Amino acid sequence: MALVGTVPAASVSVVLNHAGHVSADDAAVPSQATTLCTKNKIIPSVFVAGTQKAGTTFLWSALNHTSSLLTDGEAEKEWTEKEKFYFSRSDKYDLGLDWYLSFYPKCPAASEGNEIVALPGKKLIGMDNTAELFNMEPAPSRIMNTYKKASQYLKFIVLLRDPMHLLVSDVYMGLRSRKIDTSNRSNFEAEVFKQLHAGHESPCSASFTSGDFWKISTCFGRSMSFSVTMQASFLEHWLTFFKPSQFTLISSDDLFSKTDAVIKQLFSLLGLPAPKTSTKHTQLTENRAGGEAEELPEANTELYRSLYAFYKPHVQKLSSLLKMHAKDFKRIGNLEWLSKYGA
Repeated sequence: MALVGTVPAASVSVVLNHAGHVSADDAAVPSQATTLCTKNKIIPSVFVAGTQKAGTTFLWSALNHTSSLLTDGEAEKEWTEKEKFYFSRSDKYDLGLDWYLSFYPKCPAASEGNEIVALPGKKLIGMDNTAELFNMEPAPSRIMNTYKKASQYLKFIVLLRDPMHLLVSDVYMGLRSRKIDTSNRSNFEAEVFKQLHAGHESPCSASFTSGDFWKISTCFGRSMSFSVTMQASFLEHWLTFFKPSQFTLISSDDLFSKTDAVIKQLFSLLGLPAPKTSTKHTQLTENRAGGEAEELPEANTELYRSLYAFYKPHVQKLSSLLKMHAKDFKRIGNLEWLSKYGA
């Protein structure tokens, strides 16, 4: 996927510490999206990194219906697919950068060397929409190691949603994939209790009690729905590699209910021309649930109380991060659900 827009020239350097992370004294992050090229190919400078089940597919579909998205006339269909999984999965990452670049169009200016270079002017802005990036521990390190000094130009879009909604959506998807009757609410409740109980048992108890959330996926694999809901821990991890000002945080609720306004504000923050109002958003909104209603557990039930007790400290941690970096994060929409958890 490529965005079209006018981006400013920039000649700033970034200082990396011994671990390859962004140091405290690095140069100011460019405010707008920037064209990046290497080996005569566009390489993404904008990442929709997550959160899974928060509306990343919906956002990608909405962006595809704007007038500011296009191919260069020679790109294959593959590079318009939603996810490449290059930075999130070892089997894809091991295929090498040339494999990743094969999904993107030619650079509008010569860039034959291996170094990633920034180009000024009206150019193409590459985008990667891999929702699982946010909750894959190696992803930010791999991105940093690939982009090196050019990492200062990167922009990360993260959708934030009530973790109970994330859990419900992921559990229902898992049940459907295993052909379990999702019209029977007891199947959903049994699966959630099973996962919640398993999280308190050896060898994964640390994942739920000490915040070492990466062990969740190690112990339970991709089917562990709780592993996609730890938004505060994921964000905290990414901030050890990139600056808060590189992140645009979008409310999923606002994306679903005020799609055109959210897309317009997003393009403004990226320094891109405002897209035309889409007539497709109503249909996208109606189709986003994917079938059966996925309601939250009813209040005052054992399941709701268990989930509330589990998520409360995680949500409060997220709220603290948002307040700590309030001047740096770019925000779109309101996270009204934070107050439900006393945050």
